[in-house]
Amino acid sequence: MSEDLEIVGAYLWRQLGHRPATANQAEGALSYELHLFKPSEAKVVLEALVARGLFRREGDRLSASSDLSGVDVPIGYHPPEDFLSRLPKIPPTPLLPRLIAQIHSADPSARPEAVLEEIAQVADHLGVAQPAAAFLVAWRRGFRDPALLKEYLDSLSSSQPAK
Repeated sequence: MSEDLEIVGAYLWRQLGHRPATANQAEGALSYELHLFKPSEAKVVLEALVARGLFRREGDRLSASSDLSGVDVPIGYHPPEDFLSRLPKIPPTPLLPRLIAQIHSADPSARPEAVLEEIAQVADHLGVAQPAAAFLVAWRRGFRDPALLKEYLDSLSSSQPAK
């Protein structure tokens, strides 16, 4: 398995031109350029690459965390059919800590405690949930991550009772 994951990581890194990319760009490369996975599967593969330490997050960008140039990618490579089922199950990181980490990455001078306090104040003042307040704080600070916002909005619609 790890060999296949390394091959996918090397293939992706080469497709990205050995340059950091946003998660959306990396998902697009895996799905639409390399035709290896469906978009929803590409997101799972990216999380596995990060969890395994082959890729790292730097703010809103992903890059290889090790030298993948020595990994051979066979011509016409496609992962085995059971590739996705063999990936380790990675529990999703709660949205609020991820957003706070992103705010801190975008603005290193922002202390996490101060950001949490600001989020709590906005949530209390507006009467909204903390993740919603966190997005407002992030927006004020100039940080905009459409993928993270979409994930939050999707989580809201999936948690609403059916009408």
